[in-house]
Amino acid sequence: MIRQAKLASANHAVAQKTLAKQQGSQPGAAPSRWDSAYRQPPGAEDDPPYGDLDRPAALLEGRRLDRPHPAFLPWQPPENWDLVGPYSGSLVFADGTFLDLPYLELFGGEAPGEAEFVEGENLLCRLVDTDAHLEQQVTALSYPAALAEEEAAARALGYTHHPPKLWLDHLDYLEDTQAPGKAHLTLYLGSSDYLGHRVYRREMAQNPAAQAAFQETLAGLRGDAEHRLRQCPWASCGGGVWPVVRDGNGSPYVILSLRNPRKVAEVAGRLGYGASGSYDRSDGTPAQAMAREIQEELGLPAPKPEALTLLSLGVDTERYLLQFSYLWETDYTLSQVSRCRRNRAPTAGEQTIFFVPLEPSVCEAFLCQAAFEPGAAYSLMRLLQKRRG
Repeated sequence: MIRQAKLASANHAVAQKTLAKQQGSQPGAAPSRWDSAYRQPPGAEDDPPYGDLDRPAALLEGRRLDRPHPAFLPWQPPENWDLVGPYSGSLVFADGTFLDLPYLELFGGEAPGEAEFVEGENLLCRLVDTDAHLEQQVTALSYPAALAEEEAAARALGYTHHPPKLWLDHLDYLEDTQAPGKAHLTLYLGSSDYLGHRVYRREMAQNPAAQAAFQETLAGLRGDAEHRLRQCPWASCGGGVWPVVRDGNGSPYVILSLRNPRKVAEVAGRLGYGASGSYDRSDGTPAQAMAREIQEELGLPAPKPEALTLLSLGVDTERYLLQFSYLWETDYTLSQVSRCRRNRAPTAGEQTIFFVPLEPSVCEAFLCQAAFEPGAAYSLMRLLQKRRG
């Protein structure tokens, strides 16, 4: 089934054809996880009294969960699915069903060590003096008016400081001919404006020319990201990390989070990484930005960039941005993480964290029954595939 997942990850059509070939049926025979008739809610007879998602911090924070709670939001196609669906990916589960996902992976792989990038080793970052020029890209809307609306919405959530963000100007990708499956990646990073990027998303909903340009870029990305990803105005950088921790018996757990609808505007109410966020220009590199998010959101000492392995790099086609997904294998225990987060995490209110056994059947249940941030869902499946070997 790992091979099936690899073949199906390109897009919805590839997923259907692969399943049909392996199952001896016609294309389209496999049920999608967006089919509400197929999804069965988890049993609730002995669920702890978590309540609904209006009070997530008090009810879920620091718990061990071995199955998704029924109050978690279900998967739904994004509003722009008609636009990006043909160019997005899929997750394929052990039972042969698949989940369409608004995410297109550029770099990643299933086998341990395959297409993995570590900053300072085979991943290099260079800061360049360029920016996305988002104001010039917005023609269907009034940029000043839309920006004022975004500023007001952010202020209502308590955010008034919006530093420049990392933006991908272009990249160089070089395969290692002496080591199959290995490669070197160099990112050239400029800056973009966070609220300006949110305005550009609104522009995408109104501007057919911008939509067509985005589709054209997506159509050519697979296998040609080096030439296609050049000064794309939407290519702002963000991402998350999967911290792996241990219980008292040494069993591995992965930290998941619930995005607090009262505190965040991005993918509110969905599940996601243990720590995540947009990447500030002042961070310098994606891994350094990720280390900062770990310190701010979990209260743990910021790890060195070389401790973070890039599991997947791709395009979040729902939100028009680049998503970096990292793995962080740690020696921390569940109780240590909870204690540090409670006492040292300045932005703990943005999300609620909980611990899930790092077992394929358990994690797949979360993936198919609860809505995730797209890049988080895809990279969690990548993590499971790599641990299977």
